[in-house]
Amino acid sequence: METTLKYSVSIMTNPEQLTEALSLRYRTYKKVYPKITETLTQPYETDGFDTRSIHLGLYAERGGKKILAGYSRLIIPPVYENKYTD
Repeated sequence: METTLKYSVSIMTNPEQLTEALSLRYRTYKKVYPKITETLTQPYETDGFDTRSIHLGLYAERGGKKILAGYSRLIIPPVYENKYTD
């Protein structure tokens, strides 16, 4: 039986991947900050930074199956979004 996990990181580009990541973020917040999630009406957490972020998924692979094991986002500052040059 193979016990070694392989990991890969990929940019999340489709809505299904992003929904899975936001759901993971919600479940994490629910465990760590239960009071914050009481007011959420959906089974995922999102905010205004998500629309201008690059979303990265950390996937664990075992037996040919990839499972989302972690998530991070790189928030693009408004200065880049608006193409300021100074």
